[in-house]
Order: sequence, then structure tokens, then C-alpha cells
Amino acid sequence: MKINLLYILILSLAILSCNNREKIRLHGSTNIKGTVFGDSVMDNNVRELSSMLDLVQGGDREKVTVKGLVDNVAKDAGNWLTIKLPNKDLMKVNFEDSNFSVPKDIMGKTVVLKGMAKADVLNVDQQKEIAQQIGSSKEEIDSIKAPKRIISFDAIGMVVL
Repeated sequence: MKINLLYILILSLAILSCNNREKIRLHGSTNIKGTVFGDSVMDNNVRELSSMLDLVQGGDREKVTVKGLVDNVAKDAGNWLTIKLPNKDLMKVNFEDSNFSVPKDIMGKTVVLKGMAKADVLNVDQQKEIAQQIGSSKEEIDSIKAPKRIISFDAIGMVVL
């Protein structure tokens, strides 16, 4: 009888161990964790800056979510910032309808931005105004002599990682 009980116990353990199926978890998009400004930003379809550049070269406005490193922030109000692009140009990020501003101490931090991007041109006066707002020297400001092609980004949401 003890042997039969032992066989039943071993057989039960063998059957139970065969029934151990791995659970499948479905992952939908979720909000990116970090300090959020404006609208929340989802983790699906976050593009690299280089692929965003390819999208906007034709001159069309494109709705995108991108990740980048903050190069500069407007010193006065924090109502715009710049992101260095892979081609060493800058992307100027404005905040849609100035609904929010960002801290001035986020230079060098990684951010994820959601909004509309397009190729644009800054005239000399616009470049000089930006240079003044980021605290450039008089010599740097005076050296600006020609229009410059940039990427303009109107953000509706941003997450500082």
C-alpha cells in the first residue's frame, strides 16, 4: 500500500509538472516614465532623430515622437529648447501655444518629445534673438551673417527621463 501511494504521488507530480505552461503577456503602449510637461507621451513609435530627419526633408510637417539630448534652454522663460541632431545641426523645439514651459536646468538631459516637426529656415534676426536668449557672447551674436536651415518642432508633450 505504501508503494502504491508513492507511485501515485510520483505520477501526480509528473502530470502537474507537464502542465506548467508559460503565460503569455501582451504589452500595449504605456506612458513613458519621467517628469512630464504638457500632454503625456506614449512609448510606442518613438523614433530616432535620424529617421525623423528623413521624414521632414521633403518640407512636410510630420507628427512624430522623438528622443534626444537637450542642448540649450531659453534662459528667460524656458519656453523653447534646442536638441542637437546627428548631422550636428540643431532642432528648435517650441511648446505648442506656450501652454507649458520647462525648467532651465535640463541641459544635457534626455527627453522624449511628441509633436509636429518640419524643415525650416531661421533668418539672421531670428538666429541673433535665439543666441541672446541662450546667453551667447556679443562676438558670437555678431558673427551670425546668413540664414540657417533647421528642424522646427512644435511640441505638445515632453518627458524628461
